[in-house]
Amino acid sequence: MPFLKGLFKFARKATGGADSGKAARLFKDTEAAHHDFVRDAKALGITLSDINLKNYYDILEMKYTNDRKLVRASYVKLAKKYHPDVSGYANAGQKMAEINGAYEVLSDPRRKAEYDQKFSKGRNRMGPDVTTLLHDELMRRYVEARNRDFEEFNNRVAMPQQIDSIRAAIEETVNWTKCFTRVSDDMFGSFLRRGKRIVRLRNINARMVKNASSAPDYDMLAENLSRLEGLAQAFKEAESGINSVIKGVMDEVSTEEANIAYRLRNSIIQ
Repeated sequence: MPFLKGLFKFARKATGGADSGKAARLFKDTEAAHHDFVRDAKALGITLSDINLKNYYDILEMKYTNDRKLVRASYVKLAKKYHPDVSGYANAGQKMAEINGAYEVLSDPRRKAEYDQKFSKGRNRMGPDVTTLLHDELMRRYVEARNRDFEEFNNRVAMPQQIDSIRAAIEETVNWTKCFTRVSDDMFGSFLRRGKRIVRLRNINARMVKNASSAPDYDMLAENLSRLEGLAQAFKEAESGINSVIKGVMDEVSTEEANIAYRLRNSIIQ
């Protein structure tokens, strides 16, 4: 990651003391987390394009709208709060520059239309094709795991044994949610853990930006925060898609699994 390597080197050169050490560790951790996150996303087929495309609606603290009056109202409200001439906010100038940039785009119908199209496309990281592939793969892995469980069950109960042992074997086999959790964690767990690490680093970076004591510190940390916010947003959207896939497969198999459990429990002598 040339961007982060350059930022990391500049941080060590431009800052000093304890704050410099914290910033340097943050940049190093960000580089590693970014690499791992992108690798796991690629393995799942999840697109991470346009991760640094800023959400102008978030900056103006509003939801998507085509109402120019609402955009103007949000801008005026934030300008009264963050304009350097009236605000006591430590980095009011930087904040106001972001607000002005967002307003310039969203207040212009042509630029807003171009932005909305690009932003929507960039956020579509869990489109129908990816969702279908992940759904089918999760279902395949689950069925494969359940078949192995039933094969082991048949081997266990093939030999004469006490009825209580058979009941125990049945209960272990029909605990399909445990099996499903194991399979889904094997498929998605690494990516989800990487994403949560990104979110933790984003939160740490945000606190460091707020407490930055010098312009070089602030500029570097703000740039790193922008990268982490893009990754965190990508993770949030991908996580939502993954949760939908998991729930969809669970809903599909739950009724069948309940029927299997019922038949097995009633197949032994009471």
